[in-house]
Amino acid sequence: MLTGYVDIYYDEIIKYESRKYFLLRVFKEDVMRRKLLGLTVMACLVGTSVFAANDDVNSRYAASYAVTNAISNVMQGDSSADWMQRTNVSVSFQKNWKPQYELETVQPLTHVDKDTKSVVFTQGRVANGTDLGTTVNVGVGYRQMNDSKTSMVGVNAFYDHGFRNHHSRVSGGVEYFHGQNEFRANVYRGLSDEREIDATHHVFEKVVNGYDVGYAYTFKGAEWAKTYASVYRWDMKHHDDAKGFYVGAELQVTPNISVDLGYNKVQQQKGSTFGKIMYRLGKSPVALWGGNRTESVERTVESKLLSKVRRQNNIVVERYTKATTEAAVNDTTIQYTIRVI
Repeated sequence: MLTGYVDIYYDEIIKYESRKYFLLRVFKEDVMRRKLLGLTVMACLVGTSVFAANDDVNSRYAASYAVTNAISNVMQGDSSADWMQRTNVSVSFQKNWKPQYELETVQPLTHVDKDTKSVVFTQGRVANGTDLGTTVNVGVGYRQMNDSKTSMVGVNAFYDHGFRNHHSRVSGGVEYFHGQNEFRANVYRGLSDEREIDATHHVFEKVVNGYDVGYAYTFKGAEWAKTYASVYRWDMKHHDDAKGFYVGAELQVTPNISVDLGYNKVQQQKGSTFGKIMYRLGKSPVALWGGNRTESVERTVESKLLSKVRRQNNIVVERYTKATTEAAVNDTTIQYTIRVI
């Protein structure tokens, strides 16, 4: 009889040790996955900086593919942490279809659970493009839902820095969400002084002030689809103000992949199309294929509690030349480029 009890006790010890070993192994694999993801992101950012100095367009395309593919390989599997669902790797195209690739994330600074009605969050972005060089955007925001979670208001502030010509800018914004509707307004103010970017031809650049006002609509019963429109104005000092609009649509094609397509028109300039392909590290709860296609009105607003702030992330500058014998500016050489994404 005693021998039987000993055998049972021994078997229980073996089972306990097996469970402990299994849980420890899963924990170690999760930690290793997180470390690998961190190293991958760091490698991508370093690679971005290296390729920024390379004039070979094929190298830039290779870098864009490497960023998306590397992180995709790390994140194989169905499980993903909440923070991954709010982190995107993307490649966007606009002028002459030159790529701009970026890493963007939105993360809460205060506790968030199913009962949360307000949050303080941070939003960060690192981007690199052929024309714009490397740009970093860092911001903080606050959002508050009503008791029924059918509407929400928000405020935010950002700092933007362009490394190629050391331009800097700040912005402030307000948001209002109600049901399927979103309203936004942003004001931008340049911080950096005038920069001489070509001493031989006396070419200068200056960050311009401006604002934009936008509206977006998420389709009821098809929350994987969103349309948006925005008008903007930039205060040019040596030319007529740059006024224009853009319209577009954002589609969550799969739980991980979304596309953003649109049209940008600056007054007295030819309009241009733009496009963006985004890979989400985690999975979106709604998608055209592979996910839910709809959600309740309450869930529609609640799901946007930690959505990214839509704003002009690229720093808009005015470029001009100055005569060598006088301080007057030659207005005929004024140029500016407005990239929406």
